[in-house]
Amino acid sequence: MVSLSCARGEKDEIATCIDACFAVIRLETTMTDEQIFEAFHAMWDNFPESVMLIKKSREILALNPKCAELGLKVGMKCSSIGKPENHKGRRCNKAIDTGAPEAVSYQAAFGKAYGFWIPVAGKPEWIIHFNVGITREYDELTPTIQSITDLK
Repeated sequence: MVSLSCARGEKDEIATCIDACFAVIRLETTMTDEQIFEAFHAMWDNFPESVMLIKKSREILALNPKCAELGLKVGMKCSSIGKPENHKGRRCNKAIDTGAPEAVSYQAAFGKAYGFWIPVAGKPEWIIHFNVGITREYDELTPTIQSITDLK
């Protein structure tokens, strides 16, 4: 059984919600690479933004259809996408080194966007990397959710 704690007032609401969702993924399990790829596609193929499964070397191991629409391919380095200065935060390395998720917020074409690096349980050099708010604009939710407890 997994117990989720969301008492993280210092983070943006969306980051807190994502952290809670990924607590389940961080369960200690033993999966083959093929099972991880299957789970990746089962969870992320319908996500409306690009999502990649990457290695510490930045090699893309798997990607969802949104990534493919944007021209990304398995085997390429995710760090070759866009401007080099956009990759200087070293968040991927920090997530791998600490085994904890990393998140940032930044201004993008549609307003505020968020980037995430989530370690994969059982694969110490693999990361799920995605951004929210970079390829599309989202409707604002009313009323505003102030914390995860508002969802109960």
